[in-house]
Amino acid sequence: MNAAPKRIVLLGIGHTNAHVVKQWAIDPIPGCILICISKFPSATYSGMLPGTLGGQFSDDQMRIDLRELTQSAGATLVLAETCSLNLEDGIIHFSDHEPISFDALSIGVGSMPAGWQDHLNSPLFVPIKPMQTFLERLEKHLQDRETKTISIVGGGVASVEIALCLQEKLLKKRHKLTPCERKSTSEMVPRFDFPAIEIFTSSEHVAEGMRKRSILRIEQLLASRSISVHRSHRVTRMSESEIVLDDGRRCLTDCVIWATGATAPEVLSKLGLQTDDRGFIATTQTLQSLTDERIFAVGDSGTVMQKPSPKAGVYAVRQCPILWRNLRALVNGGSMHDFKPQSDFLKLLNTGDGKALLEYRWFTAHARWCWLLKTWIDKRFVNEFQLNSHKKGNLLQNILTRKSWSPYSVGAAIGVLSWFTFLSVDHALGITTAMESTAAITERALVPSISETNSFFEAKSPKIDWGWMLVVGVFIGAFISSKLSGDRIAPTVPPLWAHRFGPSTKKRFLGAFFGGLLMLLGARLAGGCTSGHGISGSLQLAASSWLFVIAAFSAGIFTSFMLFGREGRSHV
Repeated sequence: MNAAPKRIVLLGIGHTNAHVVKQWAIDPIPGCILICISKFPSATYSGMLPGTLGGQFSDDQMRIDLRELTQSAGATLVLAETCSLNLEDGIIHFSDHEPISFDALSIGVGSMPAGWQDHLNSPLFVPIKPMQTFLERLEKHLQDRETKTISIVGGGVASVEIALCLQEKLLKKRHKLTPCERKSTSEMVPRFDFPAIEIFTSSEHVAEGMRKRSILRIEQLLASRSISVHRSHRVTRMSESEIVLDDGRRCLTDCVIWATGATAPEVLSKLGLQTDDRGFIATTQTLQSLTDERIFAVGDSGTVMQKPSPKAGVYAVRQCPILWRNLRALVNGGSMHDFKPQSDFLKLLNTGDGKALLEYRWFTAHARWCWLLKTWIDKRFVNEFQLNSHKKGNLLQNILTRKSWSPYSVGAAIGVLSWFTFLSVDHALGITTAMESTAAITERALVPSISETNSFFEAKSPKIDWGWMLVVGVFIGAFISSKLSGDRIAPTVPPLWAHRFGPSTKKRFLGAFFGGLLMLLGARLAGGCTSGHGISGSLQLAASSWLFVIAAFSAGIFTSFMLFGREGRSHV
């Protein structure tokens, strides 16, 4: 009798959990079913929300159809409101749906703007979240009442983007410009007789967390567009026509967009899981709850207690491959991977005028090319989850952004490359000869007299040639491919190695070095490697090359069993 399938449940379909659905469509976990739970039938990509507000993108471009996504993966989508969690029995309870049991649960319900619950009764109040309905709620608010002043509460990057993009939206609407128009309208009209936009922040500066040079540039942009900034005071109350600051000042306004820092959504307090001091689920570096190892918390919903990181979408995206591998490991009994957040990352801020402000380490720029880069990154990410975009999108772009290609197509392409190599340089493809040449060139540079005594230099004249550049091209091509596809998960110590030899990084590097050295030595003794013999030689039906391929595969299989055994396959 077959055992009942295990249930992997995703609560909330944000950046990280959506990646699990996408991976499930490609390679589902055997013996498991996937259930996705969401309050909404679509997910909104936060990186494109300001641009959509400013008319740079259509609403569909930033939205992921969850029904379509889950259906493509053979998963079940449940639209329901979560009310509690039974940890003992592994059951999720809902206010509007029957309970659902789980064997593994990943929670990714995002965050809410801090203080949002305090002002729900005010007619001025328009919180930025939930993002799925933000644009609709804001549009309705602006249509329902005469708007002379719009206040944005919160001084983070999101608030700045909303202020700048909202201004462009209002300008384009006033002058009846098309949503697809990219050119800035900021110089087309005077600033009088136009809704004023204000930012209120409790900090001394907007966009805190960015470098001083970037902050200065942002504040100059805001000033040049007549967007005022009220600093160092919190909004404490909100009436029907004004907001009140903590120093008692009252500011008249017609609309309050609430975009403060992240706080935990109410549902997290109902789950009975250990949290940090802000109410987010406390996790280990493997993204597992400190309360229950069956439960993961990702994106804004979780806090890695050993190494907390800011609540930003870039960290949710970085957690994608870690969650996927750890879900498989939990079900199959493999080793877990740690999430290691980077200390810095590329920041791109949409300024609404067809430009973006870019910050990376010490470098800051504000230009059109920065916006094009941001748009390319954003569209590439969201297109991975929009099935219609793959049907309608550019064929070449879809091919270049795939994580894997058909081995038959790749084999045919390598064959064509070999024809071109023979035609252009009258030589077979090869890799290890370049390694040999590099060693010889280095040796001759360090010890010039070696060429007089070493017989190698009598037979060959090592130099940087097409073969050497081929090796360089392999590295460059691999880097570009990883960037385009987003497939860059490369743990320092792979789970299979860790299972057999332990988690030591030093041991792993030594093993890789000496293993590579042994392979290089073997390739030179055989007069070719997997490129020279395996590709070029076998294409020419050379008996020695076919013997090499058979020996290489046989030795590789034997060595793998010797090192890792049959049980190793469950740790891949």
